Amino acid sequence: MTDAITIMFEPHANPVFGAPKMVKHEVAAINALRLLGYLSHNPDEFELVEKLRVTKSKARALLYQVALRKESTDKNELDELREVLTNPRIAVDGEFYLIEVPQPLTMDRLRHRIRRLGFLSDGSFSGSVARIKRPALAALIVELVPENEREQVIDRLRQAGYQGMDARSVIAAMLKKAGSKVAGQVGEDLAVNVGKSVTDLLTNA
Repeated sequence: MTDAITIMFEPHANPVFGAPKMVKHEVAAINALRLLGYLSHNPDEFELVEKLRVTKSKARALLYQVALRKESTDKNELDELREVLTNPRIAVDGEFYLIEVPQPLTMDRLRHRIRRLGFLSDGSFSGSVARIKRPALAALIVELVPENEREQVIDRLRQAGYQGMDARSVIAAMLKKAGSKVAGQVGEDLAVNVGKSVTDLLTNA
């Protein structure tokens, strides 16, 4: 309780009483409510809408501000993206893979990574769902596999029957196979199948 109160009132005197902007008080309040257990450790926008009675756009803005104030390193960002991709459900829509990204700053980081890898993200991302083409997702997965383990992972995939000229094409073959519909399967089955394949690859690398 004392720690939560300290977090709540810290902005009032930093740098001087009455100087901080409203957003600093809002971020402090959210951090205090997380510490008290009223909000979960990593709340999404719906939780803020329900418990704080704010609009969806306000909730996303608050999540963005909280995330911006966390210490960030390249390793932390890669860990965030790995967590997003180790999702039990990745929906398939032809060449596209639909992945839920609850945190808005993580969505921006994902978009930036996709662009940096040489793919377009404009029009492929909407709200909290990233819509990524297979080649772009394969390239992203390659980047998320630790470099010192990449060759071993690709060798294992080739032994499992996935073929390609390089790491990206081998992983693209795995994604295509995981997302291939067979008799009796429904969309939910495909989502779970693809999600499990990607999760296994990233967590067992």
